[in-house]
Amino acid sequence: MKKLKIEGNKISDIIEFLSDGNVCKAQVVRDVDNRKIGFFVYEDYYFRTTRTVSCSVFLYQTELDSCEIAIVGSGGASAIGITWGAHKDVEKKIAESILKYCEKIGAKGYYISE
Repeated sequence: MKKLKIEGNKISDIIEFLSDGNVCKAQVVRDVDNRKIGFFVYEDYYFRTTRTVSCSVFLYQTELDSCEIAIVGSGGASAIGITWGAHKDVEKKIAESILKYCEKIGAKGYYISE
C-alpha cells in the first residue's frame, strides 16, 4: 500500500484526473460532512503473470485544501500463485501518475508511507 498527501486547493482537479477513464475505470465520489470521499478502481493486464492486476484508490479530504490518498494493489498472481510484484508495480504507477499530475497543476503531493 502507498499513501499520498495532497496539499493545495486542487482536490476537485485530482478527483477529475482519477475519474477521467485514463487512470481509473470506475469510481464513486460523495460529499460527507462537506468533505469529499472517493473510491476509484483501476485494472491493468500484466503479460509477465498473464493476469489482470487491480488497484483500489481511496481519497479522503482531510482539510479544506488537502486530502490523503491510499493506493492498494491486488491480484495479478500467475496460474501457480506467483505475483512477481505486479500489484506493487501498479501501486507505484498510480502513485507516480498522481504526483506528476499534482506537479502539473501546482499542488503539493508527496508520500506519507510506502
